[in-house]
Amino acid sequence: MSSDFDDAVEFLTNHIQERPDLPIALLFGSGLSVPVVPGAKDMAKQFLAAANVPRSDEEHILRGSPGVAYRQAAMKLKQRRGAPIVDRVIRAAVESARAGASDEWRITKAQAAMSRLVARIPKQQMSALWTTNFDPLAECALDLEGVDHFTCHVSTDQFTDLETIVSRGVPVVHLHGFWNRDTMSTADQLERRRDDFESSIRRALLGTLVVVVAYGGWDDSFTRTLDKLVSSGELAQSGGGLIWLNYSMDSQDVGPIFGKILGARNVNFYNGIDAADFFTAVLAKVSGLERESLVRLPGWMPLGGQMPPTASADEILEYCQGIHPSWATVRSAPILSSAREAQTLLHEAMSAQGDAVLALVAPAGEGKSTALRQLALQVQSEGWNLLYREPGAPAISASWVAEMRAMFGRTILFIDEADLVLNDIRRTLITGCRPDEGRIIWVLAVHTHYRSTLAGMAAGHAASVTILDFHGPTEVDAFDIAGWYRGARVLPPPYDTKSTQDIANMIIAASGGAQGSSLLGGMLDLWASDDLVDRVEDLMVRLEKLELYRTNMRQILIIIAVVQVAWDLWQEDEDGVSFDVLGEIIGISSGDVLRFAVDPLGREVGVSVIGSRVYVRHGRIAEYVVKIARQSGELNAVLGLIGEAGGRLRLQDQESQFHNAYRLAAKMNGHDSFDASEAHVAAYGAVRGATEILEPRVNLMKVARDQGRFEFSTQYARAVWDHRSSYSDSAIKVRGFLVEWAMAEYACGNSELALGLVCASVSDLRGTHGPRKSHIEYAMTTARSMCRTSSDQKVKELAKAVVGIESYLRRGSSGVTLAQIVDEFRRSSYRFGIMIDGLEEWRFVGMHDLLRAKDSSSGGY
Repeated sequence: MSSDFDDAVEFLTNHIQERPDLPIALLFGSGLSVPVVPGAKDMAKQFLAAANVPRSDEEHILRGSPGVAYRQAAMKLKQRRGAPIVDRVIRAAVESARAGASDEWRITKAQAAMSRLVARIPKQQMSALWTTNFDPLAECALDLEGVDHFTCHVSTDQFTDLETIVSRGVPVVHLHGFWNRDTMSTADQLERRRDDFESSIRRALLGTLVVVVAYGGWDDSFTRTLDKLVSSGELAQSGGGLIWLNYSMDSQDVGPIFGKILGARNVNFYNGIDAADFFTAVLAKVSGLERESLVRLPGWMPLGGQMPPTASADEILEYCQGIHPSWATVRSAPILSSAREAQTLLHEAMSAQGDAVLALVAPAGEGKSTALRQLALQVQSEGWNLLYREPGAPAISASWVAEMRAMFGRTILFIDEADLVLNDIRRTLITGCRPDEGRIIWVLAVHTHYRSTLAGMAAGHAASVTILDFHGPTEVDAFDIAGWYRGARVLPPPYDTKSTQDIANMIIAASGGAQGSSLLGGMLDLWASDDLVDRVEDLMVRLEKLELYRTNMRQILIIIAVVQVAWDLWQEDEDGVSFDVLGEIIGISSGDVLRFAVDPLGREVGVSVIGSRVYVRHGRIAEYVVKIARQSGELNAVLGLIGEAGGRLRLQDQESQFHNAYRLAAKMNGHDSFDASEAHVAAYGAVRGATEILEPRVNLMKVARDQGRFEFSTQYARAVWDHRSSYSDSAIKVRGFLVEWAMAEYACGNSELALGLVCASVSDLRGTHGPRKSHIEYAMTTARSMCRTSSDQKVKELAKAVVGIESYLRRGSSGVTLAQIVDEFRRSSYRFGIMIDGLEEWRFVGMHDLLRAKDSSSGGY
C-alpha cells in the first residue's frame, strides 16, 4: 500500500471521528461509474461516431487527453447534429448500465463502497455529494444502504440553495445535468459563467471539508468556485479544507486547477488512490472492523468488530471472473465443503492445548483464500484475538511472536499466500507456549508446491500441524455456487435462463479433469470468451493510469501474463515471473514488489503468489492479457523489457531468479502462443540488458537459427566475432559461440566453413582454457549431425573425417592447435579411405585467417 494511500485514509478517518462539527462535501467524477458507464475517451468515440466526422478529424480529437477529447467531440456533435442528439447519445450510454433486460442498475465497486461509507457517517456530518456524472448510480447505491437522499440536477442558472433541501436527505447534485434531462458536455456550456449557481456552491462549501475523488478537474462552475475559495484563503478561514485524491501517480494529471491551488493552506493532494479501496479502508476504520481497543500491529488487520457489508452484484461478478476475494464477497459467497471441513478442524484446534498450525493446501484457483477469510469471519465472536496478515507485513520472528503472546493472549493468525513466510513460521515453532502464555493458532493458505515444507514442520516442533488438502467442488458445492449466481443475477446469457442444476453440472464438468481445471476454471467457463476479453480489456484501460516508477500497472500485468503463458501457464512448476525480475523492471527492490506492485494489482485483477513467483490467477485470463497486448501493439515493448531485465540480472548471476526472463526467447521459440518475431524481440532485449557478455548473443543466434533466419545468424556472428575481446565471458563462451555459428553456416550451405568452425571450437583459441569434455562432445555431435543430414557426398566424407579426430582431441591435455587438428584430420581421412583433393585449399586455411583476425573496437552487437 502506498504512503499516500495510508496518509489519506488516516486523514479522513481522523476527520470523521474527531471533527463531527465540520461537514464533509464529496465531489466525484466518472471514475466512480467506469466501467459500467463509458469513460470520457469512450464517450468521445461515441460522440464522433454519431457526428459522422471525417477520419482525420476523429484521429485529431482522440489524440487529446480524455477530458479534452470528450469536450471537443461533444462540441463537434452539437455543431453537426444539435444538442438534442448529444443528450440522446449520453442517455444511451447511461442506459448501458442497466442489468440486461431488467430495469435494475449495475453498481460499481467504487459506488458501493462510497455509499457504505456515507451510510456510516453521521447525517449532520454529510453535507452533500457533488458529481459531474449524468448517471443515477450514486442514488441507486445509496438506496441499497438505506440512505435518504435527494437528487438535484443543474443545466441552467437556476439552483436551490442546499440549506432548503438538506432536511430531505443527503443532496446528490449533478453539476452537468442528469441522464434523462438536459445535459452539459461542450466547452461553451461548461465554461459559461453562472453567477447565481456559483454563489450557491460557494455558500455550500464554506466551512466544509471538500473531498475530491475520481475527478480530473473540469473548467466548470464547481471547479472555478473551489479555485476562488482556496486561492483567496476563504475556505481555510471558514475552517474548511480540501483533500484531492488522484487516481494517477502524477499530480500533473489533474487539470489546470492543480497549479493554482498547490501549496495552499488546508489543501492536501494524494496520488495513486483507487476510490473503491480508499472508501473501503476508511469504512473499515470507522465501522469497527479495526477495534479501538486493539493495539495495532504494523501489517496486521485486527478482526472482531462488525461484519463487513454484503457484496454488490458487480463485486460478485468480478470475483467470479478472477478478482481476488474481498471481505464483502466472501461474506456473501457460499461456504463450500472444503471450507466446512476447515471450520471443524479450526474448532478442534481452538479446543485443544498448545500452539497449532492449520494449513489449507491447494493449487491456485481452488478457493483457499476465500475459505481463509470465511474462517476468520466465522470465529469473530468466540473470544479469541484475530489478526489477518496484510501483504508486505514485517517479517515474523520469535521475538515478535513472544511480544504478541504477551500483548494479546489467545490469538489466531490468518495468513493468505503463506508460501512467503513458511520458513519464518517454522523458526518460531521450535518452542511452544508455556501454560501462563497465550496460545497461537496459525491458519495458513498455502500452494500445493509447499506441501512438503508443511509436512516437515510437523517433525521436531512443539505445535501440532494439520494439513487440509482442498479438493474440487462437490455436486452440492456446485449447486450452492449456481444458486449464488442466480440470486445475485450475475449469470450472462444464455446461462441466465438455465436451471440451477444445469449450471451446477457445467461447473462440475469444467472444474475437473483437464489441465488447468479448478474451481475458478469452472466459474470462468460460464462466461463467453468475448465477454471475458472485453472485461479484461476494460480492466487494462484502468490499470494504464496507475503509474509505478518506470512503468504502470498495465505493463506489470502484461509482464506477469507473458512469463506465465511462456513458462508455466497452469502454475504447476513454480516458474512464474519472480519478484527480482519485476523489481528490476519497475525500478524498486525485490522486497518492495509485493507491497507496491503485487498487492495493489491484486485489488484490481486476480493475481496469486507462489513463493516469490507471481501469476495471473487463471491461465485463460493470462492468455487473454497477452492477446490484448498483441492487438494493442504493446507486446513487443514488454518482451524487450523482460529480456533486458533478465540480462541485467544475469550479470548479477542470480540464475534461480532471472532464468525465465533471460531465457524467455528460447521458451517462446516454437510456442503456440507466440510468433517468431516476438521471440527475436525478447532475445535482443536480453542482449541489451547484458551488453558486457557474449552469452546472450549466442542465445539470439540460436533463436534466429531455429526460426530459419540463417543469413541473419551468420552475419550477426561475424559482427560479434569482430568485437570478441569486449565480452567478459569470451574465454568461457567462445567455443559454444563457434559451434552455433557453424550450424548457421551449414544451414546456409557453407558446409566446409561450418566444419572448420567446429574444429576451431576445440582448438587452442587465444585467451581461452583448453576445451573441456563437454566442448568436444558438443562439437563432435554437431559434426555427426552434418554427416548424417548432408546430401553432398564430399561434405559427408569431410564430416566423417572430423568425427574421426575425437579420440585424438580427448587425449589433448590443454588443447591442440588448429594446425595439429589439420594434420590429424589428414590421418583420419586416410584411415577412412577418404581422398581429399587440395586439402590445403580447404576452408581450414580461411578459418585460420578468420580466427586470427585483428579484433575490432567494441560495439553494440
